[in-house]
Amino acid sequence: MVLWVSRSAQMADADKTKEQLLSELSGLRESVFKLTHDLESVRRELAKAIVRADASAAAAPAAESRPDTAGNEAQGRDAHIQMAASVAGRIAHDFNNLLTPVIAYPALIRRSIPEDSPAREALDKLEQAGNNLVRITRRVLALSSRSGAEKKILNLSDIVEKVVSPLGASPTLAVQLQLPETPVAILGVEQQIVDAIRNVCQNAVEATDGAGELVIKLEQVTLDGGEVAPQVVSGHYAKMSITDSGTGIPEELRVKIFEPFFTTRQESKGRGAGLGLSITHAIVKEHGGYIDVDCPAAGGTCVSLYFPAGLPKSGAKAPFDTDAAAEGGTRILVVDDDEMIRSLFQMVLASSVQGAQVNTAANGAEAVASFRKHHHSLLVMDLNMPVMDGREAFAQISALCEEQKWPMPPVVFVSGFAPSDSVQSIVTDGGGEHVLLPKPVTDQQLVEQVRMRIAQVVPPAK
Repeated sequence: MVLWVSRSAQMADADKTKEQLLSELSGLRESVFKLTHDLESVRRELAKAIVRADASAAAAPAAESRPDTAGNEAQGRDAHIQMAASVAGRIAHDFNNLLTPVIAYPALIRRSIPEDSPAREALDKLEQAGNNLVRITRRVLALSSRSGAEKKILNLSDIVEKVVSPLGASPTLAVQLQLPETPVAILGVEQQIVDAIRNVCQNAVEATDGAGELVIKLEQVTLDGGEVAPQVVSGHYAKMSITDSGTGIPEELRVKIFEPFFTTRQESKGRGAGLGLSITHAIVKEHGGYIDVDCPAAGGTCVSLYFPAGLPKSGAKAPFDTDAAAEGGTRILVVDDDEMIRSLFQMVLASSVQGAQVNTAANGAEAVASFRKHHHSLLVMDLNMPVMDGREAFAQISALCEEQKWPMPPVVFVSGFAPSDSVQSIVTDGGGEHVLLPKPVTDQQLVEQVRMRIAQVVPPAK
């Protein structure tokens, strides 16, 4: 009888979780229709703005003869990309919020159903579809530049070799890789750097139809201001050049190659076709670098990526030891204006962090009031909320801690938007104490980041 009651309770919990998931899926369907309509409206406005910008540039007298033509073209290109970035950021944010419950609930439901349940196969497919959507939205979000990921010192030589090596497996493609004897180091986000290099290499391979020659060269250079482009800052850079033996890029198309969804390959049918170089442009720009495209008279195209040389900030904390976590007595505050996400995060943390008490708040003002009363050990906080956003709540909680002589708790920021510079500074300057997770967030990602920070400091709950 005891076992039967326990099993009944489990099934009741599973039914409740399934109802929540179905409700969220229904909301997702309606939101997708609305977002698609909104996106089409914004796309039309964006197209009109680009046409107006192109018309203004064409009407400028003797533009070709002015010495700053390259700078004007670069500024125009950046303006086009910035408009697209604004659209991308908005759409990706809304989808990321909607996807968070969709990719997190399947793991919770699995805990409540038998191993041989036929529902597991459906959950696997749902989770796979959700993860595919996550990859697409993150690809789109890359257009809006700032990712919030913490930059670390990277061995660019190793990254280039890792990305380029698979290209040498083709029997019809000759690949020359030229690396300096001394490893080249930069400050960056590894996955973004990998994506930027891979996108350019993929375009180079397509330019040769997979049967030509590629020369990839990595070197350290010193640039004078304006050497590559008018906005270039003098300094030391890591330069990676990818030269192909293709037919080159016509002059009239060179100013368009970084525009989102621009492609000359009619057969491109993959999701996100035409985004590769746009994303590369956004990544390089976010890292403080530059891109130079040259088409020699002899043919082919040379794309050069410049990344500033950099060193990590001193005083960064050592990685957290998750095995040392003393979770008992931890009080966590979850702050998000989306009720579904609040309840989801509360459920995940309460069931995964031993002994944790999980409170919730619907906006930054509620979070400050709750923290004043309970002095939580850790905060999980959304950035974009009504009444008071996450950045302002962080500032007020920091001031409160300073006033009361309390230690500032670690904060796990979550957001579907690309973060502002001020939020990036909070994460970067915190030496690893705070972190930003882009939505959608899986239960595993959330629990891992929370446990890492609980391992560092766990004041007793009040």
